[in-house]
Amino acid sequence: MEKLINLEGSWHELMERVKEFNPAITDADLSFMEGREDELFEKLANKLHQSKKEIKDRVEGITV
Repeated sequence: MEKLINLEGSWHELMERVKEFNPAITDADLSFMEGREDELFEKLANKLHQSKKEIKDRVEGITV
């Protein structure tokens, strides 16, 4: 089973830092339901033309 990244805490702060990846990322791109973080990474990967692993690694780098 894949390890979930802890996206709790200051979501607003994390969201702002994720938007720094690319100015095309919107608040709507960052919306997701708790427990469905994988869909968030998939959505960002598609929008930024990167792999889901690359996106997950970047977000994980922020949250660690």
